[in-house]
Amino acid sequence: MIKIRKAKEADFEDIWDIFHQVVKRGDTFAFDPKARKEDCRILWMSPPVHTYVAELQDKLKPIDMVLAGLWGAIP
Repeated sequence: MIKIRKAKEADFEDIWDIFHQVVKRGDTFAFDPKARKEDCRILWMSPPVHTYVAELQDKLKPIDMVLAGLWGAIP
């Protein structure tokens, strides 16, 4: 079952890993592929921002995989 919850500071390493895998390719326009980890931590983990994560089988998942799962595209 997919669980959506507010991110905790302990989640940031997983959030960063997911984000960095996407952005490092350089084909996104919203984020610089050279974005620094600490800058992203401040952006997503500091008030007034509320970051949420999706968990599937106790692991964080990229939101596109979560949505595909909800639509039945992945098991």
